[in-house]
Amino acid sequence: MQVYRKKMANGKYSPSYYYSVVVNGRRTERSTKIKNRVKAQQWVDTHISREVESFQLTDCWQIFLHAPKESKPTSLQEMKSQWGQFLLWTNVKRTDQVTESVACMWWAHMDGQPKSYRTKNRYLSTIQRVLRASDNHSFTELPKWQKPKAERHEYRGRDPFTPDQVATILSHTDHYCYPMFAIGLATGLRGADIVNLQWSEIDLGRRCISIVQRKTGVPLVVPISSTLHNYLNTLPRTSNYVLPVHQRDKSYSHHCGVFLSKVCGFEISRKIEGRARRVPMLGIHSCRHTFSYFAEQAGVPLTIVQSIVGHNDIKMTAHYSSHGTLNQKLDAVERLGLSLDNSQAG
Repeated sequence: MQVYRKKMANGKYSPSYYYSVVVNGRRTERSTKIKNRVKAQQWVDTHISREVESFQLTDCWQIFLHAPKESKPTSLQEMKSQWGQFLLWTNVKRTDQVTESVACMWWAHMDGQPKSYRTKNRYLSTIQRVLRASDNHSFTELPKWQKPKAERHEYRGRDPFTPDQVATILSHTDHYCYPMFAIGLATGLRGADIVNLQWSEIDLGRRCISIVQRKTGVPLVVPISSTLHNYLNTLPRTSNYVLPVHQRDKSYSHHCGVFLSKVCGFEISRKIEGRARRVPMLGIHSCRHTFSYFAEQAGVPLTIVQSIVGHNDIKMTAHYSSHGTLNQKLDAVERLGLSLDNSQAG
């Protein structure tokens, strides 16, 4: 039981030290009439322990509700339930029987429960506050549960498509997904940049696409291979957008995932140890990985590949873009197109 100076109505603190006890189920403040803190604490430790009342644990909740200076929680119903579960667990009936050994046994009991560390700490906080209102501090020194450190498992991200998978994708004439994969595999653009691609950003004469990347806000010039050039000429121009249906439909990624899983029969996610949910393995973004992979396999210099796909970092994007002219990029995608054609032929 700690002594303290009481704050009076005029805003000043009392010259003598006070202590508080619970009498008839209610907390009462009393003055020691001693102005020295050490002497006041010694006097309380010697004389007042006899006055502290012990009462039924079932009455502690009402005492907690009437305790002064106790902040009112936003969810009393939840706290009442947590206190009730503590009463069901313990076999003691009175506050003087709730000792530190009881607290340690309860902690060990909760530690073995299949609850999150946040839930366990809410239980601990509730019991501490309710017992503290009844002048019982046996739970005060219990440690809180810490968030477990999850094991770090390497996640490679999405995989590129294999040559056989590319051939399977392009062999289906799905009117919704085929345009997405055809443009994605030929340019390495992100899904958001594909669905928002406008005809005004395409120069078929110079055979290039000039966009501002939606993710980074960085301008990017992407060359158009002869295969993509021929395909774009087959698309109708009924809107400012190249793929107006996709631009209006924000669930294009989901549709492409269903296409890969249900139509093509690919496994599009994998289970990684240490993660509750499966992580994506294949999707429309895999076109970007596939473009880079096949370009590397075709012998395209890394700096040219990075200048085509655009780098996440603005400074690095500017650096890599300075290494590749439009003619070099066109030559690179032509070689990439041949590689993709060869993979389809196999």
